[in-house]
Amino acid sequence: MDKDRVTNTGIIGLGAMGFQMGRHMVNKGFAVTGYDLAPEAARRAREAGIRIAASPADVGAAAHKSWS
Repeated sequence: MDKDRVTNTGIIGLGAMGFQMGRHMVNKGFAVTGYDLAPEAARRAREAGIRIAASPADVGAAAHKSWS
């Protein structure tokens, strides 16, 4: 892997903005791991191809770069 290329990203908060960011990144080929307290937001994100983590710390552990 090219050390300057981020391929695994994380998003904490999968509401209106986080979901759209994650969905677009998945569509561009990124591996996205996300977390949200709301089960419905997590379900919708999972259906869009975002991997759901059990905690914010798990998002950080899985990603080269994270947003919240």
